[in-house]
Amino acid sequence: MMTWWNSVTCWLAAPWLAVARGWWLLGGFVVLLALLGTYLWSRRRKLRRLRDQAAVRAVRAAAEAEREHFRSLPRSSVDFGFAVDESPVDDGRTVALTPEQEAFVRQQLAIGNERVDARSCEGGTVLRAEGGREALVLDVPVRRRAARAGSVVDRRPPVRGSGDVRIDLRWPDEVLIDEYGDVKGYFAPALEDTFLARSGVSEDPTPRTLEELISGEDPVLTPFRRVEIARSVCGWLLAQHRVGLINAQVDPRYLLVDESVTRVTPVHYRGLRLFGSGGWSQAGGGSHADDRAGFARLAWRLLWPRGTDPRAWLDADSAIEGLDDVRSDRVRFLLRRGLGPAAAAPTMEEWAAAL
Repeated sequence: MMTWWNSVTCWLAAPWLAVARGWWLLGGFVVLLALLGTYLWSRRRKLRRLRDQAAVRAVRAAAEAEREHFRSLPRSSVDFGFAVDESPVDDGRTVALTPEQEAFVRQQLAIGNERVDARSCEGGTVLRAEGGREALVLDVPVRRRAARAGSVVDRRPPVRGSGDVRIDLRWPDEVLIDEYGDVKGYFAPALEDTFLARSGVSEDPTPRTLEELISGEDPVLTPFRRVEIARSVCGWLLAQHRVGLINAQVDPRYLLVDESVTRVTPVHYRGLRLFGSGGWSQAGGGSHADDRAGFARLAWRLLWPRGTDPRAWLDADSAIEGLDDVRSDRVRFLLRRGLGPAAAAPTMEEWAAAL
């Protein structure tokens, strides 16, 4: 009986054992093919890498040989610089300048080579230019294309006058470039002589800054005039923020006043940039919060009467000279916020409503 059952079992299992043996052989063949393909691919990659390294070594050797050849040549006493090359070439045509080179030549002709009436400023040199303009040449410009900085020039903010003190907006009107088309400064309307002061007969005139008037307690800077200056600067900064600009230099050192203190003109827009992008002198310094904090410090220096206790003056209920009681309370509230962290400084809309 057991013999018959074993025979039937072997007869039924024989086909499945044959199929299993075939799958094992097929699997082993596939594994061998995969190993062979991996070996051939790695071998080919290694050979290609060796060929590339040989090509790089050949190029480096040729370059080094060329450098050695030029080093062996006698040195010339001629200083090579950028020059207009209009000489004919072999086929009779002339070499045309690129648009960047044409702009560079035009700007250099406008500035001239004599550097007449040049004056130094923080971060650059101001040069007189033709057409009633001047050029600010930055000491350490950031190498970036002029087209990327042109949006700052195009966003001239509309600034309205405020009472008896007017803002003269000497807005940059052209990007100053070098021979490679990179930014190295900007052109702006020339500074009028009324914003310059002479310390002596023979000394050169220097810009009359708002910082000097505040620190020296000039009597022409009356309380009413201080309030008007704060309103005008507030409107100037608010107009910039509304068009997406960051000034990055809200400081009385960069605000010039005329002899009668009825006109204020900002200078040195080297930190100016468009929100979300870099300017022409730095990649991304300053923020709207820094501008608001800078204006709060400026308003404090203009409105706080010298010789009084600062904390007691901030907490006082009396009116600020030049403002009524309601506006005085609002301004003191904004000053308490603005003299704290920059992120908590009031917006320019709040200042405009309070002043």
